[in-house]
Amino acid sequence: MNRTRFYKKEVVNEVEELDFLNSSLSNLTMKRRPSYYRLNSIDRKRPDIISEKNYGTVYFWWVIMAASGIQDPFFETTIGRIVKVPSMLDISDFAKKYRKNR
Repeated sequence: MNRTRFYKKEVVNEVEELDFLNSSLSNLTMKRRPSYYRLNSIDRKRPDIISEKNYGTVYFWWVIMAASGIQDPFFETTIGRIVKVPSMLDISDFAKKYRKNR
């Protein structure tokens, strides 16, 4: 799932662009109990590795960062920090409901 599918497209100067201020990513809700993961030295500055360890794919790093309130994964993924890992069922529900670009 590509996170850019949750942004509205706008035309600026005859060029189609993604409007990064108009996103549905903040609408991710967790109806199911999330799991938690404590970051170690390998995970530092590597949200892709955090996603791989928790979901088996690197593509959901942005979900973990959003759920954990992390805006800058290169400075906020410190050793020992505990991140929230939403259920894949919640991610799937979110994707079905809030996808802006079909």
